[in-house]
Amino acid sequence: MNNLYNEYQDFILPAILVIGGVIIGFIIEKFLLNRFKKFSQKTSSQVDDVLVHALKGMIIFWITALGIYISIHKLHTEPKIKDTLKHIYWIMIIFSFTLFFSRLLVEFTKIYTAKVTGLVASASVFTNITRIIVFSIGFMIILQYLGISITPIITALGVGGLAVALALQDTLSNLFSGIQILVSKQVKPGDYIKIDTNEGYVRDITWRNTVVETGQGNIVVFPNSKFAQAIIINYYQPQKPLGFRVEGFVSYHSDLDKVEELLTNTCKKVLEENEGGDKVFIPTVRFYAFGENAVLFRVNLSCTEYNFQFSLNHLCVKAIHKTFQQNNINIPLPQRVVEVKNKA
Repeated sequence: MNNLYNEYQDFILPAILVIGGVIIGFIIEKFLLNRFKKFSQKTSSQVDDVLVHALKGMIIFWITALGIYISIHKLHTEPKIKDTLKHIYWIMIIFSFTLFFSRLLVEFTKIYTAKVTGLVASASVFTNITRIIVFSIGFMIILQYLGISITPIITALGVGGLAVALALQDTLSNLFSGIQILVSKQVKPGDYIKIDTNEGYVRDITWRNTVVETGQGNIVVFPNSKFAQAIIINYYQPQKPLGFRVEGFVSYHSDLDKVEELLTNTCKKVLEENEGGDKVFIPTVRFYAFGENAVLFRVNLSCTEYNFQFSLNHLCVKAIHKTFQQNNINIPLPQRVVEVKNKA
């Protein structure tokens, strides 16, 4: 029994240190994370939630790693074996921090994509790109620690990346154009836009193209690279309410003050009683010219979004016509005087 103890006594203390590190790490993680998690649930910030997620399992590993580090120095063995264990230890530490920062950045990427309308569907693409970048950096740090030069690797990746970029030029152009469109927030799904000769609602912005549904129910698909270069009118930016106007004319014999009052009240009632009308907007009447046989006017109105202007224009014209008839306001018919001269 004593011989067995003497044979393995060099390994007993390191084993106790490692096991003790696991137990202490487990206790500390459970205590700290539970307290931190309860605290994060009371705050509106998402940063603490991300930290809770990123630290899960990391505290146990790091405290256990501390026990391993001490046990390596307490271990009585050959220097080569000890150096190998140290190399393995530091590789594990670098990997753990790579995993920690990967979790952090991935969660922050998810939060950002959730805030930007349209990026949610492509969130996995961005999170995978983030993971690849972080783990690539961690892998290069490990190689550098092991004394392996990463310069040839970076050179090879640069040449390979250039070849891939040339081969996938159109795809990458559409990808980065789509990201630029979504991040700029100048156009987002649900907006009503006009691009070239097409107008309609933006239904989707994917990593490759932008889909617009026209008023006739047709789908127009634009490659993101072309969409980003086009001149676009966004009827929902900077705000959805849209001004429009109804034009007409009245006889020169009309009382213009009365006409103005009737137009204001009539159009305000139309806005208040019909869908899409801006309920708080006060119509303004402007007499802007003397026509051939009438005084020309326009009524400035407002609707809650672009498409409602057409139905409201229709209703306003009908309401104005009825109001003028009831109040004997004359809308003169077009007249043209023709003078005929007899040649004697």
